[in-house]
Amino acid sequence: MFKKLINKILLAIKAIPHLCVALIKQLLKLLFAAFFYGLSLAFLLIGISIIGAHTYMFLKSGNWTLVATPDMPFTIVLEAQWIGAWKIYSWLPASLIFMAAGIGIFFVYLKIKNVVLQMVGTAPTTPAPEPVASAK
Repeated sequence: MFKKLINKILLAIKAIPHLCVALIKQLLKLLFAAFFYGLSLAFLLIGISIIGAHTYMFLKSGNWTLVATPDMPFTIVLEAQWIGAWKIYSWLPASLIFMAAGIGIFFVYLKIKNVVLQMVGTAPTTPAPEPVASAK
């Protein structure tokens, strides 16, 4: 009885490093997914809040002022870098750009996840066909 208990304890101690590695891998997967889902959700909520703010200002003042993304403070630097696309970018509503960025980040995350899983070799593969039983 005592020997069985000691063997089980030793077996549990030997399994601790494998458990820690598995937990760290799961934590990294969770953090990776949480980062991209959070970023995607943040951009979607920013776009929706801009639409809400526009609606509120319209109900308050009666003027629909559609704010383009270049009116945001962080886009001043982009004007010099995006010469060709700037004409289109300057009149697009900020809400549409943020919502499109949120949806785009979500789909980019799915692509990155598939590429990483294939590189690591843990991607789910198609099951191998079972051997046909020989007819006797």
